[in-house]
Amino acid sequence: MFDVVTTAIYRYTQYAGGPELEDRTLALKLFAGRHTNKAYPTKQELLAFGTKVCNVKAPAAVLQRLARGMQQALQEAKADERIPRELLSRMREVWELGLAYGHVETTKPRGLL
Repeated sequence: MFDVVTTAIYRYTQYAGGPELEDRTLALKLFAGRHTNKAYPTKQELLAFGTKVCNVKAPAAVLQRLARGMQQALQEAKADERIPRELLSRMREVWELGLAYGHVETTKPRGLL
């Protein structure tokens, strides 16, 4: 469940005074084996994971549902004064990539960015 959380919005440095970096790797590999890695999956790899590993019959529909939920969460967060605008802006920026997996059109509401 580590990769359900958006950690790519947080920057870090490997050493004092070093450049700010962002971690764009998964906590765990999607597939077992020596020749696999922890790189963010392509949409096709994610669909294959859903079908082969999770036994989901329609993984594309699940991705669409998740993308709609992400958009709804962003919209609700926009109206929540407890969420800093800078954090919301960074979330939207990172989530744009995930939304593309669900083929959901992304519109930037006025005043969000």
